[in-house]
Amino acid sequence: MINSKAFTLIELLVVVAIIGILAAVGVVAYNGYTASAKASAAKSNYNTLVKHMRAELMKCNNGLAATMFKESPIACPMTHINNWSSGMNSECRVGQYSKMINPYTNQSACRLAIEYTRDVDVGFVNWSTYLQTFRLSSCWKTPCSNTNNRQEIIINVLE
Repeated sequence: MINSKAFTLIELLVVVAIIGILAAVGVVAYNGYTASAKASAAKSNYNTLVKHMRAELMKCNNGLAATMFKESPIACPMTHINNWSSGMNSECRVGQYSKMINPYTNQSACRLAIEYTRDVDVGFVNWSTYLQTFRLSSCWKTPCSNTNNRQEIIINVLE
């Protein structure tokens, strides 16, 4: 009788099948983690911009700051909504807000846009002005048409 210490074909196939099942479960879990991380990053970008805008506007309108925006400074207090638009344009293009990255596209997250309910808008922090108000909106998870996946705030700029 020959004493063999090798694996049989069946044993090798069982091991390969187990590794395949574990890999499939791991890939699904990893995709869920990355999707959740992207949504959290997009939501964080939006919340950061909202809090910063409110704080800067409060400092500006209460005499605690002489100017607002670094790239294109505007005298405080605000006198016209167009001043706000030019300041935001500069900050989003080359200023401090240009460093916020959309986790879905790796582009700057801050942009001038009115629409934010299409799936291509996911991850962006959109801003726009209308009369005396400034609107910030974002969609952090698709579908963007679902109100649970997006948020909008309107801030009165000229008090």
